Amino acid sequence: MKNKLIVAVICVMFLNVGFVVLAGTGAADWQEGDGHKMHYPQLPDMKGEDVYASINTTNTPNGYIADDWKCSSTGPISEIHFWGAWHNDTASSIDNFEVKIAKNSLDNFVWNRTFERSEFTVTGPFNCSASWHNPFDPPGVGLEERYYQYNIENISDPYIQTSGEKYWLAIGANVSFSEQNNWGWRTTLTDYVYGDGAHYRQTGGSRWEEMNYHMAFVINGSQQKPCINLTKKVWDGSSWVNYLSGVSPGTDVRYNITINNCGPVDLEDVKVEDTLHSDLEYNATLSYHPPGIRVPPAVYGDNIIWEFDDVLKSGEDWSIEFNATVNGTGLLCNNASVKAESVSGAPVYDGGYSCIKVQEGQPCIDLTKKVWDGSSWVRDVTVTAGTELTYNLTITNCGDVPLHEVNLTEWLPTGLVWSDDVSYHPSSLAPTMSVVGRTIYWNFTGHTLNVGEDWSIEFNATANRIGRFCNNASVKGRSPSGDWVYDSAFCCIETQGGKPCIDLTKKVWNGSAWVDSVTVPVGTELTYNLTITNCGSVPLHEVNLTEWLPTGLVWSDAVSYHPSSLTPTMSVVGRTIYWNFTGYTLNIGEDWSIEFNAIVNDTGYHCNNASVRGDSPYGTRVYDWAHSCIEAEKGQPCIELTKKVWDSEEEEWVDNTNAPVGSEVTFNITIHNCGTCNLTDIYVNDTLVSGLEYVSGSATPIPSIASTHHLNWHFGTLAPGAYIYIEFNATVVETGNNCNFARVSSGSSCPDDESTLHDSASACVNSTCQGCVELTKLVWDPVAEEWDDSVSVFPGSEVKFKITISNCGSCFIDHINVTDKLPSGFMYISGSTEIDHWFYRSSDPTISGSSDILYWELGSSSGRFILPVLYPPDTGATSYPSSVDIIFKAYAEKTEQGNFTNKANVTAHSSCEGETHDSDSASVSVATLQAIEDIYGTDDFDDDGMPNKWEIDYDLDPYDPSDADYDWDGDGYSNAEEYKEGTNPLDRGSRPETGAKLGTLTYILMALIPLAGVIGLISGRSLLRGGKKGETSSSYEEEKTAGEEYPSEENEGSNDL
Repeated sequence: MKNKLIVAVICVMFLNVGFVVLAGTGAADWQEGDGHKMHYPQLPDMKGEDVYASINTTNTPNGYIADDWKCSSTGPISEIHFWGAWHNDTASSIDNFEVKIAKNSLDNFVWNRTFERSEFTVTGPFNCSASWHNPFDPPGVGLEERYYQYNIENISDPYIQTSGEKYWLAIGANVSFSEQNNWGWRTTLTDYVYGDGAHYRQTGGSRWEEMNYHMAFVINGSQQKPCINLTKKVWDGSSWVNYLSGVSPGTDVRYNITINNCGPVDLEDVKVEDTLHSDLEYNATLSYHPPGIRVPPAVYGDNIIWEFDDVLKSGEDWSIEFNATVNGTGLLCNNASVKAESVSGAPVYDGGYSCIKVQEGQPCIDLTKKVWDGSSWVRDVTVTAGTELTYNLTITNCGDVPLHEVNLTEWLPTGLVWSDDVSYHPSSLAPTMSVVGRTIYWNFTGHTLNVGEDWSIEFNATANRIGRFCNNASVKGRSPSGDWVYDSAFCCIETQGGKPCIDLTKKVWNGSAWVDSVTVPVGTELTYNLTITNCGSVPLHEVNLTEWLPTGLVWSDAVSYHPSSLTPTMSVVGRTIYWNFTGYTLNIGEDWSIEFNAIVNDTGYHCNNASVRGDSPYGTRVYDWAHSCIEAEKGQPCIELTKKVWDSEEEEWVDNTNAPVGSEVTFNITIHNCGTCNLTDIYVNDTLVSGLEYVSGSATPIPSIASTHHLNWHFGTLAPGAYIYIEFNATVVETGNNCNFARVSSGSSCPDDESTLHDSASACVNSTCQGCVELTKLVWDPVAEEWDDSVSVFPGSEVKFKITISNCGSCFIDHINVTDKLPSGFMYISGSTEIDHWFYRSSDPTISGSSDILYWELGSSSGRFILPVLYPPDTGATSYPSSVDIIFKAYAEKTEQGNFTNKANVTAHSSCEGETHDSDSASVSVATLQAIEDIYGTDDFDDDGMPNKWEIDYDLDPYDPSDADYDWDGDGYSNAEEYKEGTNPLDRGSRPETGAKLGTLTYILMALIPLAGVIGLISGRSLLRGGKKGETSSSYEEEKTAGEEYPSEENEGSNDL
């Protein structure tokens, strides 16, 4: 009884208004002998029952059917196959199946899924002779002769069953609401019955009722079976659908065929065939996806075949889109099928179809015509003659079929003139247009006016006659069946006679405004303005303007127009100028203006006239006239020159200023045309006196000739009232009152005046010379850290002096000789001279007398000093010094207390007054040993005659009396003797016989050092080591205690004062 199921062909069945897609034998169905994972497959009984299993039909009650099986192999349930039929073979569409799995009993559901139409395949129909059973409303009546196999494969997230366990399969079908036919699950043969009978449960209920049936189904795991799926769709303008209605004959319909490899293996030898309805004509293949699969189709009558060489991989989609033209009416369906083979040679098939409903449409065309009234489109408008009107023609397809070969004709009446200004909507329209007399034709061949579509044309025409005028238009179009449809429209205008008017004004420019008359000198170039205005209520054409110049004016060819787009024809005949504006329209209220120049060439009263004319749209001509006058006087030539020099102190231009020799001054020359005619050929000359020299390149503008004492400029024309400005610099090189003169000469444009004009002016720089040298003598106060007139020191101190030499005059000084006489008891420190400017080399002075007279020769020819010149301080020069400092040092060797004055003298040569000199003094006070004792006190731990603090500061031991007899610096005097004499026991150069004793500053500073703390002691030692650092006797070095710490040389303070 286990018969093999065979389906030989692909069937498409149309029953009533519904349809179902049936697939041929392929990888998606299950056949006897294929694998399974249940006790055994429960095959369909061809004479069994179809048990009602629809869950959403209008028949009530309805519900689910369930049957049990025993698992034969643990693993996923990847495939579910079952069989079913439609009540009384009235096939319909199933939107989805609801599938549930229960374990052991129907009270324990463990898995459920809803499978949409794209997730299952249907094969069949297969012939049978079965009856219908409705468990929800027994007994049920029906007879079915066809049944189908339903296949759910490649289930994602499958249920994992366990071998030996009992399970239940429950199924319910959701039938499309638009069709609502009843579907039933087919029973199995009695040879395949297992376990309990099938159960049913009403939709929305919870109780399962047993029946005396067992259902046909197969549970299986995953298998490598090939599968292919085909869908056929038609484009409805926004989406792909199976069925399209409202199609008109002649329409191009777009189709899509999509094939999908729904199996786990790749497919090859893919062949797609589409069979068109006899009233459909294949047009063209539009596209492929992916593009790489493109192959040209083979067309055999109504059959289009695509054979692909590419491999359709698992899960991949291919699609084809093509057009077909509708040539008939009614329900037109076309079928598509696909065949392919797996790599193992197993064939697979699928098919699909789509339908269109074509109804014979009624052609209709509509034409509307409107005119713009300034705010809206109207059928009738009243205008003034000369108005340019805008018309709109709109063509509408008011039928239900497309229209071709559309033609539009417009007839203009005699009161309108065509204006070639046309636009189309949509802008993609490009009809052929021709104008024959007053008739305009538009031919839209090549364009299709689709159902409901609008085309519009806008064009302009000018009303050129008075009266009422109507213009007509007509349109025609051809339907796909060849029938012509027509329509016509018209609109009217009432043209009234507007009043033409033209106005002309004429003005002359007086320098600040346009006026009717002006008084000017002969030779003046005047600018005239002619303005034409349309002061009427109609536009004007053929405008002509004429200008007559009087004998006192000469035409100058300088003309401009406003608006600048105007380019009238202009001609000059003698003193008459003509402008012709043919081709231009002077609209209502519009202005045109012309500006031109003329030169006054004669005295007297002169008036020049102009006239204008224009034509209205209906032929009348209007005129206007205007004139302007001038009073021409004899011109008065005049030139004026002023010369000034810049005063830097007053910060203004003046006639005279003061400046020292060597300074730079700025001059200004101003040329003014103070007459009424143009100045011509202007020559300017400036002569500098010997005390002033031109600074090359400083003149603005650049002179035509330039030398040390002569400058020349040449200029062209200078208008009345205009200025020329010149500036240049000069250097003062001599004393005295240096005046330089500027002169100007020119011609003029005044008629009958050929004289040469002249003017001149001067500016002066007064430069006086005063020789002066100044000496300032100061001494450094190290306590206040500043230079002062006097300072106090102790014997043996180093004293620093500064001599400043300054140029206090207005000329150079050189040959500078400085003398400084040191007081008795002061000794110059060799190599201590510093001169603070890079032009002078630092060098020791010449020493004479009893080693107390110092002499510096800054101006000697010995070459010891370079550039020995001091510059005047007010010249602003930066390259040379105006002062110089000489700094030097000396020892205060005095042993007795007192105040000592140190005087310095300077003599120098002045470049303007000969020798000059100056002097200044600084004083130094020297203290005695009593000041030392006042600082160190009398505490003496070892009774050696030297105070403790003095011994500590000079690295002696205040607890060892024997160090009083040592001679640390090897100068022949013991430490105690040096203390009593106030000299430095650590410096061979500081000894009683020279009187080189410790300076006042040293003791003052020591008085400020804390008496406690190592840091204080170290600092004190450093400061009290007078004399020249590092010059100690060998006996001193030998007597140092090895473990005693002394400040390192790099940390010692300096007594260089």
